[in-house]
Amino acid sequence: MPIYSQIFKPAAGRLTVGSPISPLLGKMPLLHRARDYRVYDVQGKRYLDMYLNNGRAFLGHKPPRVITDLKNSVSKGLLAEYPSLYRQKLAKALRKMVPEFPHLRLFPSWDKALRILNILPADPALEEPEEGSVSLWRPFLPAPLQCSRLVPLLPFPGSFAPCAVISKEEVFPGDDEEEAVSPLLLSALTRCVYDLLAFAGKFSTERWDAFSCRLFRRRGPYLTALCGPGEYGDLFNHMLSKGIILSPRYPGPSILPAEYSSGEIKPLLQY
Repeated sequence: MPIYSQIFKPAAGRLTVGSPISPLLGKMPLLHRARDYRVYDVQGKRYLDMYLNNGRAFLGHKPPRVITDLKNSVSKGLLAEYPSLYRQKLAKALRKMVPEFPHLRLFPSWDKALRILNILPADPALEEPEEGSVSLWRPFLPAPLQCSRLVPLLPFPGSFAPCAVISKEEVFPGDDEEEAVSPLLLSALTRCVYDLLAFAGKFSTERWDAFSCRLFRRRGPYLTALCGPGEYGDLFNHMLSKGIILSPRYPGPSILPAEYSSGEIKPLLQY
């Protein structure tokens, strides 16, 4: 059980990246491989992934430039958790993305970050963050400038990424000094930020804006189920049988991928 789940009592409906996974995840078949926005089970059946590891796979399951960057860092031997120039590079990249929050604090894990922050951040895909609060920042949603700190949910492949917290003010809670993070991970995380910036500059959101489905409320590419928790399990299982993976963590969000065909999302529109 994650450390913070023993300490905090989340607000109703509030989930974060490390929140306990729903039993619905166990309904999924065993997967054999993943490519871009689709995954394949051991029988070869293809699924459109609309969970995307809660946004960790926002740029796809195998973003080529991130994978290349990881390989390059390994070849340099940059594995040990020593101070490195990659912290400065990550801070510079994040300031380009959200300049209103210029100060960076790194944590080796999400559990550690949430324990030090002493709060579960709001999820802007589900609720409007309060003034002065701590909030996630999800790609393609406006940065909640009313917040004091943001936790960017960056499209890092896998759930072992360090946690970056950005702030309007330099002071962070907690007396302990910032812990060193492996340059291997910081280098890849920096590449995620720049890839996200490039993606935003060349990608049209028209397909997301045109998406309309009575099952969900949409904010950007993020879909929040309108049904209750008791009905959501039936919806999840039905879509799984039709080759669509929704978020297994009610109330979501599920995510509209950057690439999908009208045939792939037809079950959602006809349910």
